[in-house]
Amino acid sequence: IPHSRHVRKQISAQGTSEKGNNSSREKEGNSSKLKVSKAEEAKKKAAEHDMYLVNATNIGTALMVINSQRALVIFAAIVSLLPILAGLGVNGNTNIVSTTMVEQLQATNLFANSDNSTSCEFLQQSVHTWIEATNGGRKVDSEESVHLLSLRVLPARCDFQGFDGWVTSQMCHDCPKEEEEEMQGNTNSCKDEKLRITCKIWNGTDSDTTNVELARRAHVRPGVVEPLERQGEGVLSKKNSTNETQFLVSAVFNQQHAAKLAAMSTFILQIVLL
Repeated sequence: IPHSRHVRKQISAQGTSEKGNNSSREKEGNSSKLKVSKAEEAKKKAAEHDMYLVNATNIGTALMVINSQRALVIFAAIVSLLPILAGLGVNGNTNIVSTTMVEQLQATNLFANSDNSTSCEFLQQSVHTWIEATNGGRKVDSEESVHLLSLRVLPARCDFQGFDGWVTSQMCHDCPKEEEEEMQGNTNSCKDEKLRITCKIWNGTDSDTTNVELARRAHVRPGVVEPLERQGEGVLSKKNSTNETQFLVSAVFNQQHAAKLAAMSTFILQIVLL
């Protein structure tokens, strides 16, 4: 009987140990399954995160491409359309100050249509003021800075116009020509100091003086020399007669300053577009 009790105790102990081993195995299996599920969930979340990053990258790239295309279209429109729109303006939207000045002087020329002293004095003051205004705002320190290269006002009916209407040449009759100055060795022989440089260009201008010659005197390219002319029919009143004749204002301008500004503006525009 004692032996049987001992055997039963051993059998119950073995059963208890087997139950403990089985429960521990179950716990280990559950924990391993839990670890596997957590790992799979982490991988799943990482894959979703990677997908979000890929989608965000694709969207950012697409937006960058679209914005770049829009910018190219805008730049192309600026470069191609603005010159066309500018050309539709009056005189191509170019600087019309010189044209307006010539038209204003022609109106004065038609108004002062007599050869009496009062009309001639008015015309002379108007023309000289016009010349000062045309060259106004510029420091004439060299031939290149002279804006008005020549001026002719017809019909010649007053002393200040001379016999052929070349006002600028007549204003320099007290100044020797450049070659005469060099021969005399005197570079400041003009009575009017303001005319010393301008008269190097104005002196001796006549109908035979070409724009190329004026450009050479002013030390500029012929391409920046702009001739302008306005003429029209008018009534000229003299002491004993009145007759219809042609009234004319012919001026030649040095547009080098405007050409420099235009070239600089175009250069800056190209830099901005880049």
